[in-house]
Amino acid sequence: MIWKNFSRDRGVILLISLFFLLVFFGEFLSRLFMEKLWFESVGYSFVFWKRLLWEWGARVFAGLFACVFIYSNLKLACKSVGQFRIRRQMGDFVVSEELSANYLNKIALIISLFFGSWFGLVVSSRLGIQMLFTLTGTEWGIMDPFFEKDLSFFVISLPFLETLIGLTMGIVMLTLVSVAITYVLSGVISISNRIKRTPPKGRSKNLPRKHLSLLGFALCILFSGSTWLSRYGLLTNGSSDVQGIFGFTDMHARVPVLEILTALILVVAVGVFSLRFQKLKANLPVSLAVILIFTFVGGQAYPSFVQRFRVEPNELDLEGTFIDENMRFTRIGFNLVDLERQEFQYQRPDSGVNWSEAMQQFKGLPVWNAQALLATYRQLEARFPYYDFFGATIDRYSTDKGMVPISLSVREILPSGIQDRNWQNVHIRDEYIQGNGIVASFASDRTAEGRPPMLISGIPPDVIESVETPETLLVEKPAVYVGSNPQDYAILNRYSSTDIQNNRDELDAIGVPIDSWLRTLAAAWYFQDTNLLFSADLTHESELLFRRDVLTRVRSIAGSFLHFPEDPYPVVHEAGIVWVLEGFTITDSFPLSNLTEFGGTTGVRYARNSVKATVDAQTGEVIFYIVDDNDPLIDLYKRSFPGMFVDQDK
Repeated sequence: MIWKNFSRDRGVILLISLFFLLVFFGEFLSRLFMEKLWFESVGYSFVFWKRLLWEWGARVFAGLFACVFIYSNLKLACKSVGQFRIRRQMGDFVVSEELSANYLNKIALIISLFFGSWFGLVVSSRLGIQMLFTLTGTEWGIMDPFFEKDLSFFVISLPFLETLIGLTMGIVMLTLVSVAITYVLSGVISISNRIKRTPPKGRSKNLPRKHLSLLGFALCILFSGSTWLSRYGLLTNGSSDVQGIFGFTDMHARVPVLEILTALILVVAVGVFSLRFQKLKANLPVSLAVILIFTFVGGQAYPSFVQRFRVEPNELDLEGTFIDENMRFTRIGFNLVDLERQEFQYQRPDSGVNWSEAMQQFKGLPVWNAQALLATYRQLEARFPYYDFFGATIDRYSTDKGMVPISLSVREILPSGIQDRNWQNVHIRDEYIQGNGIVASFASDRTAEGRPPMLISGIPPDVIESVETPETLLVEKPAVYVGSNPQDYAILNRYSSTDIQNNRDELDAIGVPIDSWLRTLAAAWYFQDTNLLFSADLTHESELLFRRDVLTRVRSIAGSFLHFPEDPYPVVHEAGIVWVLEGFTITDSFPLSNLTEFGGTTGVRYARNSVKATVDAQTGEVIFYIVDDNDPLIDLYKRSFPGMFVDQDK
């Protein structure tokens, strides 16, 4: 009867379980779904799927490996110890309970699932990308002078190997501890008379020792590999008194010590493995003690002795080669190899300065700075409190008089300036969700009133008739949905927005279509906004535009392997407003290079301005152009994500 009732109600139970599961994972699923839709809207869905595959694939693989490895070892331990018989004293009575092998296996499975899930969650998503880079990377063709390794090994392979070995050591260590605890609780190592072990028939009594020795052997092998790889890490973490570079003491003291230490650990590994065939002997603890002593003496005392009594009295002679290599690789890392130093031979003219010629030379120089321009633009060109200018850039445009410096600034939405900040105004009404064109002025001149001579002014932006404006500055698509200032999400209705109607053929992928209840629900959950569920302004033609500031938009696609330290600047291209971002490839793993701070990031040893990212202010289209074909890092990213980057000549 109970089973029949359960069968009848299991559908209800299943629905309730699914509901709570959806509530628990709803935020994660909605975020994942909206990420997928957003990447599709910007044309980079292949980047989303590849990153998802490698990042989460590495996590899932690490979690599964940890779960299977721990479970197989715990299951073997449970089989070897047989059944647990636990005796508990209850007054004058002794109660004996027996835990069957099946029960123990279930406990082992639960423990393994817990640790496997934990490992899968704590593994950095960077591991998957490192694996992808290692598999797709090629040699750089430059060898380090000390270990004679290609530089790609230090930048690409070494970080991945260190992460992989560290993760595997953690799994093996956790397994070793879990198995040891199992044997202790089983009575193999007696710690209490309340726990008695019932050995299974036909099972060797030496199996626990063999099992633990094998795990210890694996841990020693991994530790020796980590110690061996740490030699290469000295090239980026030197200890020389000369700005902490890789120096004489590192090469002639620390490297040999690490090599000897690796050999000693391998000797201990052999000793641990031999426990499979014989009981513990005194020489193994002695070997462990030798390693500990050698680690202290060789790792600290000996290098300090060499530095103090051999290097310091002869620092220029002994450190000279290392300083030269550090300077050479620093120039390589920051692409300064082709720089030449030339002495400027200045001669004062005998006849004095020709000020007429000097004025002609200075005539084309900008006389306005960004702060003064912004103050003027805000006073004269904002027009409404919800418009503002967040930056001014000076560029040169071709005119009949040659190249002339011209200042540009984009009229963007200032959300705090919207007087009635209701939901429709902030997210739907055209005048409050889109900026309006640019203002432009000559940067090398001023009017009689002390203002910059305007070229493009007003709302909508129009050309000043009395001024000859370069044709390349004429803007026919003034709408600014994506700008330099962070904005809330916007809802675009294709048949109600004037700008979208006028340019419908060019705006096929401006936002995320929300043409189904599932997408609407996901968007409401993603933005934590229930108005999306009940608003009558949303139709099947509505599109959701979010990540409306240039930096966030570009960084969401590029991930962490491109660095954008500078603010975007606008240009006029094909009658539209385009934002340009300077992208850099950086790394802290480039060997023998000096550490420096770069764009707010500390610890940079390699930086190349290899990418220019452009973002259309109206459509939000993002394009990554490669501007340095000689950068091996951008070549690696291009190989890893084919189709993401475009050559500059295209």
